[in-house]
Amino acid sequence: MRVQSELTAWRAILEGVYRAHPFFGILFLILLVAVVALGVVLVVREWGRGRPSQASGTPQAQPLDPALAELRMRYARGEISWEEYAQRASGLGYPMPPPVPQPPVTHAEAEQPSSR
Repeated sequence: MRVQSELTAWRAILEGVYRAHPFFGILFLILLVAVVALGVVLVVREWGRGRPSQASGTPQAQPLDPALAELRMRYARGEISWEEYAQRASGLGYPMPPPVPQPPVTHAEAEQPSSR
């Protein structure tokens, strides 16, 4: 008996007894187009992420040279001076970095005699 009632319900659906207002069909179509457009946008963004963007005009990060990374670490730890860092960085083929600005001399430091 239950199978017969389920078949009758499906037959009624297929024959169009349960018709919805056309608004729901239009709404479904709009939602479907929006989901497909969102999917296309996400795929294009992810696909373009691996390539440098010429259109955006933003500079892309260059891969860091291991030798330069080690040189930066040595300078950060205080093992080498700024002059040595700049000399070695230019020796690796990188442009000469700008000099580090010196802290301003206070009035009290200027009055103290030099111990040299």
